[in-house]
Amino acid sequence: MISDESFKNHQGFDLANFDERHPSTEVTHLKVLKTEPYQAFKQKLAEQRDIPPERMRLWVLVNRQNKTVRPDTPVPETYNNLRE
Repeated sequence: MISDESFKNHQGFDLANFDERHPSTEVTHLKVLKTEPYQAFKQKLAEQRDIPPERMRLWVLVNRQNKTVRPDTPVPETYNNLRE
């Protein structure tokens, strides 16, 4: 997860440094079961970050051919019971 703060502090070309071997950006990794509903994941993330869930917008990130990571589309709020 890239927070507003980590994005603001990142001094590189991409959104953040996702290379775990040379982390220069604080990127939060949160593992969840594929069977866990999206809403439960978002609630857990909100509690961990102390942010109201309605103030969070989660995005699908894509890896591009030039080795960059870019936001693609926001996850629709209608995905409350989505799994996987």
